[in-house]
Amino acid sequence: RGPDSSVYVTTFEASEPSMYQGCDSSILKKPGIAFIHGLGGDIGSWYKQIKWTDTFYNTACFGVDYGSSNYEVSFHTVANEVDADLYTGYSKGINMAFPKRCKLNDYVIAHSQGGIAARYLDREWDVSTSGTFGTRKFYGLVTFGTPHAGAHVAYTKNDHYNFVQRLVRVVLLEDAAEGLYDLTGQFGFLIGKNINEITTGLDSLLSTTLAPLMLSAQHTNTLDEMRPDSRTMKDLNSHYTKLRRVAFYGVEDAPECWRLLDNIVVKASTDYDLWGAQPDNSLIDTVEAIRFHHLLEIAERKKELTALHQGYLKYPVHWRSNYFQYTFFRRRQIANKTAEIRNREKAVEFLNNANTQWRYIIGSYHKDSFTIDTVVDYELCWEEKYGWLGRWYSKKHVFDTYKAAEVYYKNLKVYRKKRMVITTRTKQVKVLQFYPSDGIVLAKSQKAFPGATEKLTDLMVGNNHMQERNSSETQRVLIDLYRGRYDTFFQITK
Repeated sequence: RGPDSSVYVTTFEASEPSMYQGCDSSILKKPGIAFIHGLGGDIGSWYKQIKWTDTFYNTACFGVDYGSSNYEVSFHTVANEVDADLYTGYSKGINMAFPKRCKLNDYVIAHSQGGIAARYLDREWDVSTSGTFGTRKFYGLVTFGTPHAGAHVAYTKNDHYNFVQRLVRVVLLEDAAEGLYDLTGQFGFLIGKNINEITTGLDSLLSTTLAPLMLSAQHTNTLDEMRPDSRTMKDLNSHYTKLRRVAFYGVEDAPECWRLLDNIVVKASTDYDLWGAQPDNSLIDTVEAIRFHHLLEIAERKKELTALHQGYLKYPVHWRSNYFQYTFFRRRQIANKTAEIRNREKAVEFLNNANTQWRYIIGSYHKDSFTIDTVVDYELCWEEKYGWLGRWYSKKHVFDTYKAAEVYYKNLKVYRKKRMVITTRTKQVKVLQFYPSDGIVLAKSQKAFPGATEKLTDLMVGNNHMQERNSSETQRVLIDLYRGRYDTFFQITK
């Protein structure tokens, strides 16, 4: 029994005549599936899924590892590395083991940038006359979280860097007149780093420990090429591909930034058991603990400030006997505590607004996403009194519907009421539109694979960009993919 042994009736999707049609049923079908990782990643992110597929299905899988950021100078270079690994995996691997197999059902499963690299190769095979990438090596492409319409974060790299810098400096390293507050050990941040290592090598920390946050290691030329208006994206999206295609897209619940960071700096999706990368609130809980800690410390410092201003604190007798020394010491204490309060308030403000700031960075909210809506409501006006000798009072209340206003007046229980008037009001309001995302890539970009209809896309509920390779939702969509639910081209037997 495999991972899903229930009876399943395949839904056949009619494919366009010009799309790759796969193997004839009389030929040995042993599909080769290549898994490609994303920006800044490695093949380890797909290792468990490759092993699972090979264990339960009649196929041959391998991983493509296009290396470190040294290869991220351009998509042309990345595609060259991907092509070299594909050649090894297919020609020197699967084809040698199964020399008579049909190759027309070979396809790629790619995460994030890996999907753009695969599309780049597909276009080069179709339009290039140089033969740089040799002959075609796959005929279908399945993407997870790929920014098919571009990645908005490519526009906001400086904001991205500043966000992470504030995370470190404001939340973890509150500058104050007396020094630094070390919250790393207390709240489990950046395990293995002590305060001296952090303060003496902050720049190094930002570029190494927090590199997965798309800082120096991921603010690459290839990220620039994934801008929605870049030449690369325009070329890819204007190219008619004959690939069979499916696009999976994740949508993370708020607060996206903390859940995403949790799967980057605390516990990567690969650290979970297979299909175990579920929404994890550990970092959210830690952030809330830090926020509460700051609020308590602010309240305590304010009490101490009040006492200092009143001069009630107990200082050594020899200081109190020297008026000038005592006054200088008190002023310095007041300045230090005031600075501490100010910095802790900055930390609380950052924590309160971090998720909204993150949404601006990734494009869920941005300056061009405002719309003007017309809002209609109903104002109910009336008069009422509370006793025979009482005077009449004018009252009003606003309702969403006319009927609600009528019902409210009818059921109003007062001594006397009169002169009910319901006025329809309209006004123009500026509304900030929200675009769902997986914490990095907008959902509308993830499912914008040209030619991928609604039947060829599927939502991975509650999955952020890091989880969507190793969650229960990943298992669900892969099982459906291998069943042939989206397109029978991708169907493989058990």
